[in-house]
Amino acid sequence: MKFSLLPAALALAATAILAAASGVRAEFKVRSPVVEKDELSLEQVGSAGYSRSDRRSNELSVVHELEYGVNDHLLIELEGEWAREAGPGSDRRFKATTLGGMIAPFAQGELWLDGAFWIEYGRVNATTDPDTVKFGPVLQKSLGPTTVTGNFYMEKQVGIHSSGYPVATYGAQWRYDWLKELAPAIEVFGQLGDVNGMNNPRNQQHRVGPVLTGTLGVGRAGEFKYELGYLAGLTNLTADHTVKWKAEYEIAF
Repeated sequence: MKFSLLPAALALAATAILAAASGVRAEFKVRSPVVEKDELSLEQVGSAGYSRSDRRSNELSVVHELEYGVNDHLLIELEGEWAREAGPGSDRRFKATTLGGMIAPFAQGELWLDGAFWIEYGRVNATTDPDTVKFGPVLQKSLGPTTVTGNFYMEKQVGIHSSGYPVATYGAQWRYDWLKELAPAIEVFGQLGDVNGMNNPRNQQHRVGPVLTGTLGVGRAGEFKYELGYLAGLTNLTADHTVKWKAEYEIAF
């Protein structure tokens, strides 16, 4: 069974939410460049950061996502993020709505390196904050019993409240494919700062740590994917400790 109207419905819903919804997001997720045709995915990605310093503690991000593989080469995604900024007295609030898409020009395994291009537009809820555009390559390579995935993005503020240069960010995962249900990994994430000052370590954030990943099949009802990890902060601008998680349900039509 195929839902031929699903891509149009998702696009219409995205347009409506973006019209109603009015910085660099803290979403610790490493994307895969593999696109599955007619696959629908519901996902939550979250993180919570803590530090000895009050000004770098208490941060929280929860992103709810809806993804659909239009065909073997195009994926579209709609996201809503709730966040609490680091620092005392910060409240959790709805932060942004994001419409994104990934283009994979080649099928998985067709080239030596699997790759795709990601682009998204984020519309913030606060009228005094700038919207953002983020784009960049998504790469993946299997090396024996392991899989290495890297995401490299540029993020630029847009709109009347925009300022500054584009900001460079990255995320990478090295996963040991031990079992489908349990595959340990190491992940790193970083914000290098804007392209005019990324050489200054004081403008950068870096985190690294272990992550458990896995996929649990439920027959024709689809499958569940999970991630649970801990990231240690490596710079003064980064939370000392970050707990991250991802819960995803996928079903193909």
